[in-house]
Amino acid sequence: MESIRRYPRLVFRLLQLGVIGLFLARAWNYIYWDSPLRSFLWDEDLLTRWVERMGYTWSEWVTNPEINQSIASTIQVQGILFVVAAIAVLFLEKFPRSSAILVAIGGLQCLLHVCLTTKAHFGQVGQFIEQTLQWVSPFLLLATFVPVVTPKTLDWLMRWAIALTFCGHGLYAIGFYPVPGNFQEMMMAGLSVSNQQALQLLKLAGLLDFLAAGLLLLPFAQWAKWGLYYTIIWGALTAFARVWSYFSLYSFQGLTQQWLPESMSRGVHFLIPLALFYIWKTKKY
Repeated sequence: MESIRRYPRLVFRLLQLGVIGLFLARAWNYIYWDSPLRSFLWDEDLLTRWVERMGYTWSEWVTNPEINQSIASTIQVQGILFVVAAIAVLFLEKFPRSSAILVAIGGLQCLLHVCLTTKAHFGQVGQFIEQTLQWVSPFLLLATFVPVVTPKTLDWLMRWAIALTFCGHGLYAIGFYPVPGNFQEMMMAGLSVSNQQALQLLKLAGLLDFLAAGLLLLPFAQWAKWGLYYTIIWGALTAFARVWSYFSLYSFQGLTQQWLPESMSRGVHFLIPLALFYIWKTKKY
């Protein structure tokens, strides 16, 4: 397989694992919970004109059970497509062409999810940046099969995706945007610190995020590797913190239904840096 010949098999497996976890997490959210698509379709300021052109008043649009059922069905179909895309990732080596199409569809759905989530967060650019790896990862996986994407090109694509993700996280951690409540809760629950101490630690983490992103983009391997080490460690800690920090606050059912999928969707935050680490370790370019 071309992907395996150009890259260590472990690199491909790490990318596979991250993308499967991402797709399954999104599938669970869409099938069991909901999608940010609904908040978009119920945005009165944005859609009133279009709704009226379809012959509805806004009140009819948001209260009509048939419309609500159509939205719910669309979200369920999206969830099923995520499951199909996750299965396709497993068969990329055996059926590369057909599987790649399904993985690309899953990746586009991830991009749509990030765009809608950004809109739901008042269009904060930092929200989009912080989720870069959560939509780029499927395309990074597919890039390993594309001959024109050289290992060096993939190297820099991964660097930029990782750096943007950690810069976005840093913007929230230092308080450039309002610090998310769950950031503070995880710090307080995971480290047994006060709210004020949690905010101070988050600011420190945010500064380190920026430093690591900057180091990662340097062309000097001896410096860049330290940024990569940080993203692997901190990416893993922040992903697993969703489960660890809320372990004592939620029932097992609540933990698995809400916070385990959150951790899975953020698995790419350390699995992609880890894959890059192995590319660097064995690179021949």
